Amino acid sequence: MFNIKKPVKKPEPPPEVDSKLSQLDEVADKAGFPSRQPPRRRKNYVGPTVAFNTKMPQHEFDRLVEYCQARGYTYRQAITRLLDIADQYDKG
Repeated sequence: MFNIKKPVKKPEPPPEVDSKLSQLDEVADKAGFPSRQPPRRRKNYVGPTVAFNTKMPQHEFDRLVEYCQARGYTYRQAITRLLDIADQYDKG
């Protein structure tokens, strides 16, 4: 009645193919050819989150971006760090 086809699973490559690919990657690295695959993103889960939007002058935003880039922080990490510093300052 209905012409329903089962999905076709792709066969997994044999292990020898994986080892050959890793050998090729190793040779390419030694020859100075960088990988074209994007770097893996890190998961940065901290629990439930809330959206935070703000408007600020461009020069202040530029300072925030520069601060984050210089220290390798995300915006959330930088804001948390700056709030911690402000708390210590207030306690004096």
